[in-house]
Amino acid sequence: MQYLLDYVLTNRGKYFTIANIGVVRPVEQEATRQPRRHKVKIKVSNGNAKIGEDTIIINMNSATDCPSRQSGLCQLDNPGKCYALKAERQYKDHFLKSGKFVTGCLTARRYQEQVWDNSTPDDIAFQLNHLVARGYRQLLDESYSKIKYIRFSESGDFKSQADVDKMSQIADMVTVPVYGYTARRDLDFTQISNNMIVCGSGFKASNEFKAVSKLTPGNLHCVGNCRLCNLCKISHGKTVEVLLH
Repeated sequence: MQYLLDYVLTNRGKYFTIANIGVVRPVEQEATRQPRRHKVKIKVSNGNAKIGEDTIIINMNSATDCPSRQSGLCQLDNPGKCYALKAERQYKDHFLKSGKFVTGCLTARRYQEQVWDNSTPDDIAFQLNHLVARGYRQLLDESYSKIKYIRFSESGDFKSQADVDKMSQIADMVTVPVYGYTARRDLDFTQISNNMIVCGSGFKASNEFKAVSKLTPGNLHCVGNCRLCNLCKISHGKTVEVLLH
């Protein structure tokens, strides 16, 4: 039987998957499915130890190529200590003893940038809504996590005002809140979607997210676990302090 491969990268048991998305379907079944609207398939990740499994993450670029780092807008005194950059340095492309090639973190995020640059807001929103409606399939037990949020820029940042406007258009079309962080104080966030929360690093957009060496009593503080807190997922116009780490 001929098969149509959807989102194919690696073979894990009975499923073929990329970023834990999609399955191999017989061609005969395609006739009953709605026509594809997207030309390039997005690659997302599902939370991490801090963010939680109710969030999918979409990056516009890598920490290595971060526009804020390159332009001197990063809030860190030493941008080389960026946590997103650490992952790109630690998890590199490599081959297993079996000969299988494993894609490194930097390569994966640069792929995400290519997809972002070559996809329309409608393409991206359509695929994100599909993931939200279906849930995100976990590798270990093949269960599906209910998605409540979309996080942008775990690594990198907006390259231009066009990226801000594009993400805002996506936020208008998706079915769950969209939030993230940026150091691009030079861009305009006054006209963004009501469904998009932007936490400015060291400046106020929807909210301000400020890295400090010592927490100020009485101020809002990041607890370091997004599973337990939603201060960055709602627009309140206040400053949230986070200890440098």
